[in-house]
Amino acid sequence: TRGLSVITDDGRVELGGARELVALSLLAVRETLWVGTPAGLGRLPPGADAVTEPPELADRPSLRVPILALTRARDTIVLATERELAWRSTAAGRAAWSLLPLPPALGLPTVLAPDPDGGVWVGGTQGLARVDLGRSFIRTLTVPLDLPAAVRDVLADGDYLWAATDSGLVRFDRRAALNR
Repeated sequence: TRGLSVITDDGRVELGGARELVALSLLAVRETLWVGTPAGLGRLPPGADAVTEPPELADRPSLRVPILALTRARDTIVLATERELAWRSTAAGRAAWSLLPLPPALGLPTVLAPDPDGGVWVGGTQGLARVDLGRSFIRTLTVPLDLPAAVRDVLADGDYLWAATDSGLVRFDRRAALNR
């Protein structure tokens, strides 16, 4: 809630950007830091001293809302707001954003994680969803039928999908979870 800080090579802590910046989520992609804030998405490129809005978002007012989670699925940056999933592709050398409404059954998004087969997993207060970004398709697992409680973290690793919930750890066969 007090801005971004950088720990230098000699162990000093230095302010990196405005103190009033509130960071809700972070994602490092090469030398650029992407920052989810209450007012939208920002980025801190190498050598910059302030977080700025990416130019391609200037005409996307629906993304000037709290960015609750960020991840990277292969070469695609993915973010979650309270109601939408958005992803940035760089086809044809220019950045373009796609939007997909999240199902109400998911609840409030809490975490994003890439799936090894492409796409992303979205954890929420009422469930867990697998999003196929190429087809804009979402499959949802819900609390209490498929999960015991809200999802706080997710890891898709090899054959398994791990979900940390408020009531403990859940392990799914990853491919079986896709077909539930």
